Amino acid sequence: MKVIKWTMRVATIIPLAVTVITLGALAFMGPGQGVAAFESVYGAGSASKIMSVAFNENVSKQYNVPVLTANSLLIGTYGMLFWTLWAWSGLEVTTFIGSEVKDPGRSYLKGLFVGYAVVMALYLFNAFILPYVFNYDFLAAYAYLKANYPDVLSSLLPGKPLPEPSVPFYISIAFPNPALAILVGLAYFLWYLNTAIPVWVAAVRGFFSMSFDRALPEKMASVSPRFAAPTWANHVTAIIAGLGAVITYYEALGATLATALISWLDFSLFIFVWPVGLSLTLLPWWRPEIFERTVFKSRIATSVLGIIVFAIGW
Repeated sequence: MKVIKWTMRVATIIPLAVTVITLGALAFMGPGQGVAAFESVYGAGSASKIMSVAFNENVSKQYNVPVLTANSLLIGTYGMLFWTLWAWSGLEVTTFIGSEVKDPGRSYLKGLFVGYAVVMALYLFNAFILPYVFNYDFLAAYAYLKANYPDVLSSLLPGKPLPEPSVPFYISIAFPNPALAILVGLAYFLWYLNTAIPVWVAAVRGFFSMSFDRALPEKMASVSPRFAAPTWANHVTAIIAGLGAVITYYEALGATLATALISWLDFSLFIFVWPVGLSLTLLPWWRPEIFERTVFKSRIATSVLGIIVFAIGW
């Protein structure tokens, strides 16, 4: 846990500092200045071309591109909630290592509230600053063409690299320095890493704890005498992670089946939820001697609750 603790500190403090500093620097550029910076890199009028193809019906017809229309507030908000899944799951899974914390009642109450507040502030700050500097219509138009009509975007900006729309990309446009672009890109990558680590720990801890309570095969509770860490619980988690990496690779190559599978694995990120439901479903019948020690002794009600938790986990 000491290794994980210090890894998490480094992997959180660095991207947090870089994110706040770069977004703060963007804020001082002023409204619309990001579009001017984009055109200084991609050529005069390049941003206007992109917005015309996305929003001007007469121009969009020439490129066989449907005009981009706004979502309703409800649909747009619902869609954006999926993108924040990683941020919130990374916070919640820390509760799975409660037994490793000296005073979880005090630590979690403080840590979770502060964590949620900071993440929410970052999301709001990010959502306000980028459209303020780069113009919301331009951000929407570039993302629309890049995601759905990359060939059209390439024809508008021939011979130029066209990265995926992201905060590091827009920062590198606003402050065109190669060293800074690499630093920001690596720092933002750490946001994924510092979520993946606690999710991994939570999955391992879930397998280990249920095995320790004999709700899963007891082999899953094996501990390495050298590293004082779970072995088979880690192995199983690693197999699932390796499968996800392979499928993601094929998804990046455009394999349709891989795209469906990676979506399925993304939602089974809740691997720390569905095994609990499965164990709860089977416990009254598979381990009656353990079930007899529970407070609520209805086999049917317990199994139904377990099925509901299992379904939510998937």
